[in-house]
Amino acid sequence: MPTYTFDFPQKKVFDPKKTKPSTGILSQIFMNWEGVKRTKQPIFSYSAIGPRTDQILECRCSSAWSRDSTMGLFEEINAQFLSIGLHSLLSCTYYHIAEERQLVPYRYFKKFTGQLLENGKRVGECYEIFYVKPLGIEIGFLAKEADLILSKTNQKWKNTFKRKISVESMNIRDIVRVSNKLLNDDPY
Repeated sequence: MPTYTFDFPQKKVFDPKKTKPSTGILSQIFMNWEGVKRTKQPIFSYSAIGPRTDQILECRCSSAWSRDSTMGLFEEINAQFLSIGLHSLLSCTYYHIAEERQLVPYRYFKKFTGQLLENGKRVGECYEIFYVKPLGIEIGFLAKEADLILSKTNQKWKNTFKRKISVESMNIRDIVRVSNKLLNDDPY
């Protein structure tokens, strides 16, 4: 489950056990379950339990969306993206894998560094590199068009339960494939 920490660039402190995720209460509850382990990426961390936990924790993560990252692993094994209560355009970061692979001209690599804590005690430094877009520049969001294609071709499942809670699901490999095709046609 994603336990992203979007305020790391400002706070510059990350504790896998204690840093509250920006991804909501469900992520926060999950990361505190017994047996759940969290990766040490200070921005795009994941919490995991189950047979692939060690594989997830061992991802090198040369960048947030690289082939050797947690997200790259999820693409490789064709994991299922699931969004509960939030439209996938607001909750899905997998579209950005294609932007990094295509080296789109409106993003650049940036390294965010800070302190790594374990249970509140400093144990060293941590960092994360990801392919950011410049602040203050509006760019058409690739995901809108990709989402439309995934929906029209029945590669995206969506349901609203009792007209209140939206649930959406897609294969991560499909998200990246469709996004790559769109960027091949037009990187902007």
